[in-house]
Amino acid sequence: MCEQKNELEKCGYCGKEVNFNNELKIICPYCGHAIYKNMDDLSDEEIQKLADEGDGEALYRIGRNLLVDDPDKSFEFFEKSVGLGFIKAYALLGECYFNGFGVEVDYNQALNYFKIGSDKGDAIAFHDLGSCYLYGNGVEKDSKKAFEYFKMSEEKGCEYAATNLGYCYLFGIGTEADYEKGFYYSKLAAEQEIAVAENNLGLCYLHGYGVEQDYSNAFKFFKVAADQGIVMAQYNLAELFYSGKGIDKNYDKAFEYFKLSAEQGNVDAQNKLGECYFNGYGVEQDYNEAFKWFKNSAEQDCALGQANLAKCYLGAKGTEFDALKAHDYAKLSAEQECSLGEALLSNCYLFGIGTEVDYEKGFYYAKRSADKGNDEGQNILGLCYEKGYGANKDDIKAIEYYKLASNQGNAFGFSNLGYCYLYGIGTKIDYEKGFKYSKIAADKGEGQGLNNVGVCYQYGWGVRKNNSKAFQYYKLAADQNLPLSCANLGYCYLYGVGTKIDYDKGFKYSKIAADNGIGKGQLLLAVCYDDGYGVDEDDKQTFNYLKLAADNGIVEAFSFVGTCYEHGIGVEKNLDKAINYYEMGCERGNGDAFFNLGHIYFKGKGIDKDFDKAFELFDNAFKLGVKKAQRYLKLCKISKSKVDNV
Repeated sequence: MCEQKNELEKCGYCGKEVNFNNELKIICPYCGHAIYKNMDDLSDEEIQKLADEGDGEALYRIGRNLLVDDPDKSFEFFEKSVGLGFIKAYALLGECYFNGFGVEVDYNQALNYFKIGSDKGDAIAFHDLGSCYLYGNGVEKDSKKAFEYFKMSEEKGCEYAATNLGYCYLFGIGTEADYEKGFYYSKLAAEQEIAVAENNLGLCYLHGYGVEQDYSNAFKFFKVAADQGIVMAQYNLAELFYSGKGIDKNYDKAFEYFKLSAEQGNVDAQNKLGECYFNGYGVEQDYNEAFKWFKNSAEQDCALGQANLAKCYLGAKGTEFDALKAHDYAKLSAEQECSLGEALLSNCYLFGIGTEVDYEKGFYYAKRSADKGNDEGQNILGLCYEKGYGANKDDIKAIEYYKLASNQGNAFGFSNLGYCYLYGIGTKIDYEKGFKYSKIAADKGEGQGLNNVGVCYQYGWGVRKNNSKAFQYYKLAADQNLPLSCANLGYCYLYGVGTKIDYDKGFKYSKIAADNGIGKGQLLLAVCYDDGYGVDEDDKQTFNYLKLAADNGIVEAFSFVGTCYEHGIGVEKNLDKAINYYEMGCERGNGDAFFNLGHIYFKGKGIDKDFDKAFELFDNAFKLGVKKAQRYLKLCKISKSKVDNV
């Protein structure tokens, strides 16, 4: 509550100046009310007696004192005081209607009393009237009018008005932003120990508004205001502990103050409290609690809360996976131009999560997010350029955005950057850098990074070959249900790479990968059905999975599918199709495909014999490491010589 400076020469009923002539009590010559020069000098008993006798100021003072301990009871005293015409009581009676103290909330009545009080020149009434216009309570919002009323209130001596006046100057509410004036009025009010002003002064020091940036002073004023229960100050103090600005980072303290602020309804604090639970900052990790607080925040239109809630639905954290809800909350967040929401919405459009695939929209929202500096948006934009989603394929831009994302510590950015160096996307192959960045991502628990590190250990890329470590990293990635890692783990179990051979597990993980459309998994599953590894032999299933693998571009599969068509394994014989698949394998540089096609020309199966063509194909096969092709090269020469000598 705000108390104006006491104008001792003015009558509290008519507002006109009177001369006390050194008397403690006089009768106002203008309105006839008994008025006291300083009622503070009277005891509580004396004030109560005056109130019982119908003194308006005494009734006002009793009501004011009751606001702290029994606000509902204060209403009757203010009402009686107003009935006697005591000017200061109008504003406080209006505040009772505004807050529902002893009466139902009625903004119109509150506004009415604020207007009467302001017409009588009361500073507090001007201030309260300004608040109504600022928030649109009982009247249409009008920030300019709010500012003007705050200004008049401050000029008439209301200390609390300086708080709001400073706030208006700081954030350009009803007037042009003026940081110096904002700092001046915030400091003026803070010197009167007004807690809200102390919080605002902390903001000035935090951001350098009208004063040199000073995190220590920001912390000091936030702490003073927070300990007085100011919700925003508790949030701001928590942010300092969370970020470590001006003080040592302290997640325990951050959690404590976020919780205080969140429990009092601060939506930003509710979102941050959710982040603490989600990441285990200052509290044991608890996705259910994280989801609860994100939901509270999101339902109050907090853009970051909506984005984080979308993440929960996407990752099934604290709730079941729900594509539609993930999309809808990401969209709500993006509509408020939240960069995280834009990144998540981009992801939904790119992969058809809760909506139809739309690469152009996916690119659009990724670009918006990235342009605001969001690391997730930067990573997704890199993916758009790498894959050509909604934009021309551009590997150089892809790696550029992956670098930007990784510079902010984004695990996916590190993972994708490592992948680029391992496979020469937008840069020269550099196995050491590929391993380095993949390892950083893996240490953050990112699935693709774990898989990439496994690949590096398996093939000795940028690190000494170590099959045991390769297996360990594939296992960690597969535990996150990453399909490609399941294929790699299946391979390890089937061929004893870094672990004992276990056909049952090999089949299990290969099937997970295959069922998720991973070509390598489909090829491995075909091997399982062909050789009876972890499952009964089944030629039809062998063929089916080989065909799926070939359709997914797995080079080795083309030769195997050709073999199935050539010999009728799991499918009806068809030499034309066999030749077609061998030719597709040759186009992709597969040695077995060259050999098998060469064998068809050598034997003249379904076509005329052609030893020259066969020789050429066997030669390519031999150069690609198919050793048995060397014998057929000699046979081609012998056979051709016989034909030539006939």
